[in-house]
Amino acid sequence: MKGSLRYQIQLGFSRVMSRYALLSGAVLLVLVGSFLLYVTQKNLVSQSDLVRAQLKTDITATLTQADTLTDSPILWTGLMDSFSHEAVLKPLFGQLNRGDDKRFVLLDYRGRATIEAPGIDAAALDMARLAIPDIKPDGISVQLLHAAADEDLLLSVLPIMSPLSDAPLGYLMVQISVTASVQKLNVDKQFDFNFNLEPVFAATDWWKLSGKYKDQIQVGNFEFTYDTRFATSLLPDLLALIVLCMVLALLGYFFMRRTERWLDTFSRQLTYQLDQLVSFARDVFTGKPTGIQFESDRGDEIDTVMKTLETLLSEQAIAQARLRKLAYEDALTGLPTFTRFRESVQNRLESKTALGRPMALLFMDIDKLKHINDIYGYAVGDKVVQYTARTLEQFLPEPRMISRRTGDEFIAWVEMDTSQLQRITDSITRFEIEHQGMHIPISVTVGAAIYPQDAQTLNDLIFCAEYALKMAKQRARQSFVIFDNQLGQHLIRIKQIEERLSNALQNAEIKPFYQPEVDMVTGRITGVEALARWHDPLLGWIAPDEFVPIVEQLRMSSKLTQCLLSGILKDAEQIRARFPGAKIAVNAAPQDFHDNLLIETIEAYAAHLNPIGIAGLELELTEQDIVDLDIDMLAKLDKLIEMGIRVAIDDFGTRYSSLSRLTDLPLHRLKIDHAFVANVATEKGEEVVRLIISLAKALALDLTAEGVETIHQRDLLIAFGCVHAQGWLYQKALPLAELIQLPQILTPQEQAA
Repeated sequence: MKGSLRYQIQLGFSRVMSRYALLSGAVLLVLVGSFLLYVTQKNLVSQSDLVRAQLKTDITATLTQADTLTDSPILWTGLMDSFSHEAVLKPLFGQLNRGDDKRFVLLDYRGRATIEAPGIDAAALDMARLAIPDIKPDGISVQLLHAAADEDLLLSVLPIMSPLSDAPLGYLMVQISVTASVQKLNVDKQFDFNFNLEPVFAATDWWKLSGKYKDQIQVGNFEFTYDTRFATSLLPDLLALIVLCMVLALLGYFFMRRTERWLDTFSRQLTYQLDQLVSFARDVFTGKPTGIQFESDRGDEIDTVMKTLETLLSEQAIAQARLRKLAYEDALTGLPTFTRFRESVQNRLESKTALGRPMALLFMDIDKLKHINDIYGYAVGDKVVQYTARTLEQFLPEPRMISRRTGDEFIAWVEMDTSQLQRITDSITRFEIEHQGMHIPISVTVGAAIYPQDAQTLNDLIFCAEYALKMAKQRARQSFVIFDNQLGQHLIRIKQIEERLSNALQNAEIKPFYQPEVDMVTGRITGVEALARWHDPLLGWIAPDEFVPIVEQLRMSSKLTQCLLSGILKDAEQIRARFPGAKIAVNAAPQDFHDNLLIETIEAYAAHLNPIGIAGLELELTEQDIVDLDIDMLAKLDKLIEMGIRVAIDDFGTRYSSLSRLTDLPLHRLKIDHAFVANVATEKGEEVVRLIISLAKALALDLTAEGVETIHQRDLLIAFGCVHAQGWLYQKALPLAELIQLPQILTPQEQAA
């Protein structure tokens, strides 16, 4: 019946469920639609960033290459000299035009093509010739051609100037296929891309999502801007929403049918006791006998259930509080955990504009805690950690938060500036604890970063503070380092070197320079040592002190040796032709013996040369390298020696050596480290050098002194019995072209102090 309680309950629940279903479906559609739009937008932005980065890189690299060519005398001499034109320019342009996305064309002063590129667009040449009258000697022309093949071509024309003439001798035309550059990325098929030198594009369709960007290219003193527009279709998203609507409608229909059946059963069960009560009342008023037995303690049962639930909820709250304490409090020190620390600092950073004070983030490390654990036991180590925590709490002023990050590391934020930090340095980095009547000195190394001048996010602050800590550990006698602009620049430099190192090794950008070894009695060049030198197109000259430690850290020493060895073997013939009998030395590392690549490279070289060419090579290993050689490495070293390779110990005396190891190994030469040579004029320095010379003679080894810079050092070394040397007194490391221009006998060139 429509007026019955059962019907009202069923109707009310039915309305609630219907509204809930409709609202849930609508919310789901909005969420899915928003998600699809968000994903499409993010995809559009990410692909746009990828395409823009690719375009900017390709255009900048190509125009920079073209600008470099026009500054080189190769082009204008080739235009003036027919022999250079055929012998140099054509092979050069053949190399330049190997790619599919760019073309280089050489034009004479009248715009006629003297060297064309395969596949060059004829319309592009016409546009280039039309632009020539307007190009200034120090200018450049940039134009855009929408080719008939639906390909965007970016054209640039650069004048080729000669120091002998005020007018251009010719022009270098560069055609960059923007379309081909984008197609290399294999972007989404729904992705629409437009390129123009002006912000003028045709209107996009309503069902497409688009974005416009303006980018700038700078080559030398010239710069220009271009505009790009990226669009992607929303039709897949609309189709997905339509399908989702249909699915929701179908599910809603079945849901409501099932709900009606469930509500009918539910309403019957819910009103069962009420129906009994109504039936009882009806029987009472009509005088019929009642058949219902009521439970007098129903209320007590409900109260018991409520109390049980309250007890369970209370116990759950206590358990959650215990878990939260374990998650947010370090058991050993009672300090907040790193998780809680992150949450607290993040909240501080988000509200930092209202505070208006600088915030310092400290990254601290207990020095030699493992040594303390090994000597005194872990109980004392725990005591050191606890005492360190109390010391930090005592001397770091409020407001602050301190956390123990790992076993011996602490991290803290405190609102203070650099001068305040420096005043409390000694208090938090030097203290001692007492154990069984002994005073154990404790030192803490600290790295600090300041918000907001060093970084604006917590992760970046931690990174800067951790790097400052690393620098503090490397600097003896300094246990506290604050991150500054110099460290930031150094960090950026290291990251740039790390990013470009692999390509530099793969493309053989790191080349061997050769420092002569001289017989100091006669001045005759008796050998050369190959030293790694790196000139990067972006970073310029990178000193070995910068990139060699990074090579070792990244475990790329064998790749560096392979890169240098390949260059040395190519240069060996010219070196020996200029300096007959000269040895060629190259540094090696134990990593070079982990595989057979070093041996295979030398064997391949030996297969194309006579044995005399191999016999002049010499591998230089440090004392530590000799100690680390295992049986397998020694076998490979013996194989190289059988092929005629000589072995020398470099920087002798700076590490440690076992005399039995020296006598057992098949060595040929000792090299006195430059640190000993620099002090040879002192009493102790003389004793050390004499000892090394005596040891070399006793072992029948050749001897070379490194770093000879003065006539006095030369004379002392000769008097002591060492006649071979290398150093700036005679010559610094030179590229091959300059090396072979040296005379065979060098004269000392001591610089005035």
